[in-house]
Amino acid sequence: MKNPISSAPTIKSAEITITDDKTLEVTPRENHTLETVFSEFSSNNIQILSMRNKSNRLEELFMNLVRK
Repeated sequence: MKNPISSAPTIKSAEITITDDKTLEVTPRENHTLETVFSEFSSNNIQILSMRNKSNRLEELFMNLVRK
């Protein structure tokens, strides 16, 4: 986020928590895509400067396969 935030925005397509004053953790709700989330952010004048996965899903998949 460009400006510091004090409360998480509310949108229909995702659950949002504040990680720090410029970072949100976004978890899309069931049957919603990132496209839907970005569209809602845009509609609410929320500007996203960067994005990253919380975890590396390929690495997680590989580790699960190796454990088995």
